[in-house]
Amino acid sequence: MGMDTVFLDISVERGRQDKKWGVDRSHPNEWWLLIMLEEIGEVGKAILENIFDYPDASPDDVRREIIETIAVGVAWLEDIDRRKE
Repeated sequence: MGMDTVFLDISVERGRQDKKWGVDRSHPNEWWLLIMLEEIGEVGKAILENIFDYPDASPDDVRREIIETIAVGVAWLEDIDRRKE
């Protein structure tokens, strides 16, 4: 997988998040940070589940959680940019 695939996956995840939470979400930076930290915690959980061979664990889980985390970061950046308009 190359960079194009990664960026496409992030874009698809952003669309999923917009559908779930609504477009043009606006939060203070502190809230965005907490949302990001929760997502980072999900990455850590997926890593630990793989290390300790949980029955349903998959390396794909780690990748998916990283994509979700980055997509939240993109949403945060979009919000920052909207505040400048």
